[in-house]
Amino acid sequence: MFLNARLDGVSVVVKVKAGSKRSGLVPATEWLRVDVKAPAVDGRANAAVLLMLRQCFRCEVEILRGERDSRKVILLKGARLDAVEETLAKLQTDRLPDVRDGLTRIERLILLELHRAQAEFPGRRVPSAIVYGRVCEHENVNLDPREFEALLSRLARGA
Repeated sequence: MFLNARLDGVSVVVKVKAGSKRSGLVPATEWLRVDVKAPAVDGRANAAVLLMLRQCFRCEVEILRGERDSRKVILLKGARLDAVEETLAKLQTDRLPDVRDGLTRIERLILLELHRAQAEFPGRRVPSAIVYGRVCEHENVNLDPREFEALLSRLARGA
């Protein structure tokens, strides 16, 4: 397992894929794959990984081993193992399409917040920044602005 409880938090074995098309977390059996768009130049990928993990698990993070390697051990300071496992399980289900209509949890949240915003601003166009902000306020939502725009345009096309 790639998660280990410690006195000061939870250590996570990660495998970083720098320069990826999409940012995201993909749990595997031996590590947590972290895809980041930032290149592995001047610590930019490391900074993106730490930011993503900080936002996802809502705690301070630090690299324990593997500063210059794609495989790293990262400490989630003050985190509890059960909470980390729960967050990872939720992340996996957020990206899976529902069999009823093919929408993911994130897409449902986008449609819900768009509907609410349209009710608040009748007869006017709703800025996507308002919808994005409201979607990101939901618990355990880790969504890149570009990914949000791609999902929103896909939903608008109905594809």
